Amino acid sequence: KKFMSKTIEQLVQSELQQLKVDPLKNPEKNDYTRDELKDTEALSICLNREDHTYMMALRRVQMELEETTKKLGEENAKNNDNYSGKDIQNLAQEIEMAYKSCKEGKERIRHAKESIALNGLKVIVHYRKKKRLIDVLRTMKEIKLIFKTYDDLDDHLSRRDFPKAIETMRSIANTIHLPLSMLLGEKGEKSKRNIDEPSLSDLHCVKGIEKKLASSEKRLDDNVIGALEECCENFKGRLYKSVLLAYKKKPSVRLSYKKVITDYYERNIMNRLKKTVESFVYPRYDGDITQLSTMHFGDLCKLVHFEDVLPCCLAVFSVTSDMIKNYTWIMKWHQRYQTLEGYQLTNEQKMIEKNKMDIWNKVQKRMSDFLQAVQFSHFKIDQFLQIFHCVNIFIAYGDHFSHQSVGLRETLVGICKTYFYTFHRNQILEGIKMMIENDNWRRFNYKFKFDELNIQSIHDASTHELHCKRVCAYLDSNVQDDVNPFDIAVKQKGFEVESISDGTINVSDGYSEKKRKSLEANPSANVSSPLSMNGSLEMNQLMEGLDKLQLKEDIVDEEEKVSDEHVITNASLSIIKNLSTYMHSLEILHDCEIDIFFCYTTLFKLYFVCVHRMFAIDGQGTDPLQDIDEKLKRFMEVTDKSLSTCNKQANVKASFNYPTQTMVNFSADNSFAMRERATAAENLKFVLEVAKHLEPRMVQLLPKKKKGIVTDFIQDLSYAKDRIRYYIYERYVIQAIQFEPHVPKIASHNFTPSNPPEAVSPYMLNLMTAVRTSLNEMLYYKEDISKEAIKGFWDAATRNAVETLLDGYARVKKLNEIGQAQMQFDVQQGFQMPLSEVSAYPIPKIDALKEYINAYYLQEDQVETWVKDHLEQFDFYQVERILVLGVAKEYKKKTKNALIQKVEQLYTAAGLSIETPSSTTSKSMNSFVKSSKSIMARFKKKSTPSKN
Repeated sequence: KKFMSKTIEQLVQSELQQLKVDPLKNPEKNDYTRDELKDTEALSICLNREDHTYMMALRRVQMELEETTKKLGEENAKNNDNYSGKDIQNLAQEIEMAYKSCKEGKERIRHAKESIALNGLKVIVHYRKKKRLIDVLRTMKEIKLIFKTYDDLDDHLSRRDFPKAIETMRSIANTIHLPLSMLLGEKGEKSKRNIDEPSLSDLHCVKGIEKKLASSEKRLDDNVIGALEECCENFKGRLYKSVLLAYKKKPSVRLSYKKVITDYYERNIMNRLKKTVESFVYPRYDGDITQLSTMHFGDLCKLVHFEDVLPCCLAVFSVTSDMIKNYTWIMKWHQRYQTLEGYQLTNEQKMIEKNKMDIWNKVQKRMSDFLQAVQFSHFKIDQFLQIFHCVNIFIAYGDHFSHQSVGLRETLVGICKTYFYTFHRNQILEGIKMMIENDNWRRFNYKFKFDELNIQSIHDASTHELHCKRVCAYLDSNVQDDVNPFDIAVKQKGFEVESISDGTINVSDGYSEKKRKSLEANPSANVSSPLSMNGSLEMNQLMEGLDKLQLKEDIVDEEEKVSDEHVITNASLSIIKNLSTYMHSLEILHDCEIDIFFCYTTLFKLYFVCVHRMFAIDGQGTDPLQDIDEKLKRFMEVTDKSLSTCNKQANVKASFNYPTQTMVNFSADNSFAMRERATAAENLKFVLEVAKHLEPRMVQLLPKKKKGIVTDFIQDLSYAKDRIRYYIYERYVIQAIQFEPHVPKIASHNFTPSNPPEAVSPYMLNLMTAVRTSLNEMLYYKEDISKEAIKGFWDAATRNAVETLLDGYARVKKLNEIGQAQMQFDVQQGFQMPLSEVSAYPIPKIDALKEYINAYYLQEDQVETWVKDHLEQFDFYQVERILVLGVAKEYKKKTKNALIQKVEQLYTAAGLSIETPSSTTSKSMNSFVKSSKSIMARFKKKSTPSKN
């Protein structure tokens, strides 16, 4: 091409040298300038004008000649005589000569016209030839410039200077489509291109450039799109600026700016997460490996081994966080630059801000699919807490990015609830149930200190906030090469902080080297996971120590005997062993605190209900849940509903069955399981103290608006403890002492003697002998039961004795003053016990019994006031007997009935029963307790545990 170009240029120069002649001055040498020449059209007009002028002049001469000839003829006819023939001849000659002159002038004009036209045509031909040659020369220069510019275009594209590349392409396109006649025109000159006038685009070599230019335009689009995707992958400010200018200067890029960014993140979020999960599935996959690439993401996640779930989660978080970080760089760039070389970037900035929500929603959707595909049901609690902890930190990262993580958070909370309810129902509750069924209910000889319940926090709020601040600081960092905290977590296998001092954060991988060696040396050792190491290690050590204790009495030294402060059983220690699980779960499982606390309360309630069901029995087949006060009954019903809720949340169709006691002998040979009952009843106090000790911690971990439920729970548990203890002791003494036969003996005793009392009546001796015998049997086992249990038995026994006396006295048919004094004497002397262990204890209800006996001395005007004051203490039929045997003893029947009716109205107005038992022998003591008229029923309604 260069050779041909040079040859053409030489030929053109040679032709131009030959054409340098001035056709007007020297026909032999046409040396002229462009200013001396006229346009072809102007020259033609000029020649036509000259020709017209000559023709008009010649015609005027001819017309004048004809006019003159005509006038001469007329004059000659008129004055024929005045002109001689000679004169006429002379005149004719002159005319002839004038005619010839005109004729010659016309000929000269014609020759001059032809000469001018010929020379003008020569000038035009030479001018056009020179113009064409000059055009050829300039075209060669343009072609050279086009090829050089095209080489510059390649250089701009290789350097990814897209704005200059676009300007270069535009320059080439404008050049090859510019008419050639314009190249020589003045600036701003307007001319019309003839159809036959050639342009650069008509040249063969330039047509090749056009094809290459179209290819370069496609290459430019691909490079711009690729550069934008590269910025999304690893942000570079200079390259991103070049890309934006390219989109501004060339809006017709094959893919729009928005589509490139949207497609990139949509494609890469799916592909990268799938490849990451696939990398964990591949080593353990036994099937056709080629199927993994075509497998649905959710199905692929189901193949992740449970040991790889946490590392896979962290790897996914690392990959995703890098993509979000680069997108954040793009957002920061737009916040800094509002315009670019005069172009407004408002639309791009709005699109970037709006698109971040779509990106985070796609990430949430994939992570939700991953979490929903994993089977967490067989995970240990510490493994699940670690995973939840990491996901929660990732959610904080996403919140900081988009300020909205509803989808993933809802999924996580749902999975968390299902898992924890399942874990609580199938492992903890079933474990406690098994321990209760297999417990022998003998107290541990171990002095428990509540300081051992101070479960250390493994994940307090400051630790969680610290991790969240770290990942958010990474997102906000302006350092391009800042270390990704999720990458560190991948290497360290978690986010747990081992120590924080002087602002330095040491991330632990869970087990220290020393712990690892210990585990390798003793694989059977119970080493907790990294998450529960700090919180439950002390409790595990406590359990291991307690498991080694022997329950046999003969191996316990006197120095090692424990105090009566706490009664501990194996089943209650099982509860304590699981408390750290609830504490640590409350610390980590955010948004599930209420559900975890609900499970926590169910654990205690289940234990209390089981103790009541197993030990609050009377040996006569009575349902333990019958004949209990309404508040305790509601406590039992709430517990049943709580267990049903646990079943529903854990997706367990079968109902929860309460444990059945098989290890305790309730026969008379074992004193009706007196020791076991005492241990179970007093153990409730210990379990309640455990719950109270953890109350401040619970209040701290629960949301502010829900802190009141902790206090309500402790109050309900405290009430249930008092009432269950009451029923256990109450029903034991009913079974052990058998108070029923003493009622008819008291009622049939002669209370109309003639002599004052000198000794305790036989009925009283028999009743207190039965009580004393039972107490002696209980004190025989005083090494196995606590002082609180002894007091509980004493209260139940003496209370039932008092109620038996009260019921018997209310059934007496005849009474005189000496008999009344006998009652007072029996009550005063009969309850004096020679047992030092119980002598200091008060006798419940004894004052009420004394008031009842003294009521026989009431006067008629005192009856109404006394009845109103004792409506809650005595039943109607008991007050009726006071009236019949006392104040109304001498009344007539009508007056007596009126007084009784008046008292009856008082009971009816107070809403109390006025039924009277038909007989004393037709009812057992147990049925008597069930009756709304019975003393026990009254006690349940009226007395409080503290007064008992």
